[in-house]
Amino acid sequence: MQTSPIVLSVIGAIVIILAGVLGFAVFPNVVEKTIEKELRLLKGSDTWNKWADIEAPIYLNFYIFNVTNADEVIESQGLVMPKLQELGPYAYRQRRQKIDPRSECRNPSTCKQTVKYEQNVTYFFDQEKSGDLSEDDIVNVVNLPLIAVIKMAEGLIAGLVPPGSPPGTADQFLAIIGNLVNTEHLIKKDVRVGDVTFAGWDVSSFLALKALESMLPGVIIEFPSEFDGFRFGVYKGRNGTTDGEFEVYSGTKAASQFGQIKNWNGSPSLTYWNSSKCNALTGTDGSIFPPFLEKENPIVIFNTDLCRTLELTFKEERTVQDLKAYRFAPSRQLLQGPDQNPENMCYCLRENTTECRSGIIDVSVCRNGAPIILSTPHFLDGFEGFSLAMGLEPSREKHETTIDIEHRTGLLLEAHKRIQVNVEVKRKYVAQFANVTDDGMLFPILWVDEEAAISEVDVEDFKDRVESPIKTINIVRWVFMAIGIALVLVAIIVFVACRKSKSKSHV
Repeated sequence: MQTSPIVLSVIGAIVIILAGVLGFAVFPNVVEKTIEKELRLLKGSDTWNKWADIEAPIYLNFYIFNVTNADEVIESQGLVMPKLQELGPYAYRQRRQKIDPRSECRNPSTCKQTVKYEQNVTYFFDQEKSGDLSEDDIVNVVNLPLIAVIKMAEGLIAGLVPPGSPPGTADQFLAIIGNLVNTEHLIKKDVRVGDVTFAGWDVSSFLALKALESMLPGVIIEFPSEFDGFRFGVYKGRNGTTDGEFEVYSGTKAASQFGQIKNWNGSPSLTYWNSSKCNALTGTDGSIFPPFLEKENPIVIFNTDLCRTLELTFKEERTVQDLKAYRFAPSRQLLQGPDQNPENMCYCLRENTTECRSGIIDVSVCRNGAPIILSTPHFLDGFEGFSLAMGLEPSREKHETTIDIEHRTGLLLEAHKRIQVNVEVKRKYVAQFANVTDDGMLFPILWVDEEAAISEVDVEDFKDRVESPIKTINIVRWVFMAIGIALVLVAIIVFVACRKSKSKSHV
């Protein structure tokens, strides 16, 4: 009679041990190995096909800053601060296709560890998502081409004026240039939104500067590449183009390397900044991530718009289309000025380091000298003087960059990459902005929200291939754990019952 509870307890213990070993060690390890095997950029694989031709909806949403007091700003020559009205979103759907993605990979055990590719991005205006807004809407915006030409002229004049020239000689030359383009003003009025974004507006008035070639023998006026076709747009030349050639690790040797950048345009590092740390080329391109992310470890992205890598830290857990996600966002220290974060000194290329304020990145170093300053929208977490002067209202919910990732697979579930394009305006010896304040202005022209979200089809595919097996394993291991515990409990009950029965039989 005593053999039965012993057998039951032994069987129960074996079931509990097997449930623990298989459910908490073996099966999860099998799932992990399966994820690692799936997340490889092997030509012909499902991962490769979805990566090479991204079908998930991606939008570039433009928010234009319309200057409502344009005439006052123009007439005051920059003395009156502009009043800004935000218009948007003007939504453009993206199509992303890899051009000639290639690797010498036929067998995972012998293949090359990297994949080379360029990514062609094409934009299409989406009227439905834009609502009542249209590319034909008319706005007044800061005249970025004028500011760029004046800056170009300053460099030209600096090379022409010999040392020892009378004071003001350079200013006189600059005044001549301002007069040659006297039809242009600090604010460009009545511009189509479609011309501000991709099509470009007419800048043929700057051809008047060619007169300098006859006035100054030996001088040749070469306009910036952004003036090609004598039309200028903030995103002109970027529709149907690429951001250069990437070489990334395929993940065939180590899952942790999946998507990590090895080279960009043939180089393992950047050359823009003042230290090897800031020039380090690390992370992914922001569309794919390695699996098994931990909250303690930041994700790293190389952003070609900002010409640098960015670290995003864990912010919170959230749910995206019924899937658990880790949200990552830039820390406040990321874009702090060197006065607050000395580690960012290498991004400050100015002689006067106090001009390197928080929340902004001077990208003129990688934009052929164009006076473009990128920042967070509405200068979120940046120098308060910028947003207060323009009447902007930064909001973390609306203006913060966020990336939501399924942490086990590194699958991108939702992303909002938000960047503002600004122009630095300083007082110059030209009539157009002779009254700009001594400190100058950081004048926003627009901000963009690059929005991506996993499709419903991919959600269902993820659930079938990852969630369902994991749920099944969880159910099975707890069922067997419960069976084992039940057998042990039954054995105890039987044992106790037998002891009582035996005690009664002796009475």
